[in-house]
Amino acid sequence: MSPFATILWELRCTTYAGLLTFGHAAKFLSLATKRKSTTPGSTQESSRRSSKQGPLRPWYQRTYYRLVQMIVTIFFLVFFKIRVHQLENVLHEGGSMVMVNHQSNLDPIVMGAFYPGYVSFLAKKALFKYPPLSWILYGLDCIPIDRKSTGIGGMKTTLRRLRDGYRVVMFPEGQRSRDGEMIPLMTGFCALFRRTKVPMVPVGMDGPFQAWPRGTSLPRPGHIHVVVGEAIYFKDVEHLTDEQLTEFLEKRIKECFDQARALRDQAETKLHSPVG
Repeated sequence: MSPFATILWELRCTTYAGLLTFGHAAKFLSLATKRKSTTPGSTQESSRRSSKQGPLRPWYQRTYYRLVQMIVTIFFLVFFKIRVHQLENVLHEGGSMVMVNHQSNLDPIVMGAFYPGYVSFLAKKALFKYPPLSWILYGLDCIPIDRKSTGIGGMKTTLRRLRDGYRVVMFPEGQRSRDGEMIPLMTGFCALFRRTKVPMVPVGMDGPFQAWPRGTSLPRPGHIHVVVGEAIYFKDVEHLTDEQLTEFLEKRIKECFDQARALRDQAETKLHSPVG
């Protein structure tokens, strides 16, 4: 093994070990913080402050989140040449539901690394059974959802976080795309939207499917483009039925998705066009 390859291997092992150690600590510190926060009056005070300043995460969780974000950002910029557009549409205050089309297992990582600020994710409960993945999920403050049952526990957690000022990333299609195109949205998000009345931010991305489609074991290099759409406010759509609201959101995500695809096609064309 060459000296350069040896250095890369040692760096990879050190980074991995650091993530596991910090993730394991974050899990137990998070559980301890939750027990402490159940004291009388603490929930009300936390909600009042978080509504103005956003989610109040412990220092160790913020540090761990930023560490993972930094490592993933560098890797994705080099490996996938990722670009995020229309960042002026990101809401920086209060809770919001970030609604994204679902192309690949890369999608949550893309959103966690490049969407400004802190976000929470909905993750399958089964993933929390396998360390070290479970430590990383706990450290990133993911919300476990049991797909085989009603998922009431996960929905209650999501509801509380939205009201406390968190931005929660959701994939309303309910499953990954099999061909890179969008799938009709499910209506499950409507109940959360009506109860919390927080804005929804439509996001469209293209490229994760080409980089890591279903049925493949490892991702490959490529281009990923993300477009953030204008927020949808409750007062503007509260008169719509669940079916109409789902159709409206699907149209808005599709607009962002089409823009992202056009931008990605331009980047691919430019890359393969002859120089001069």
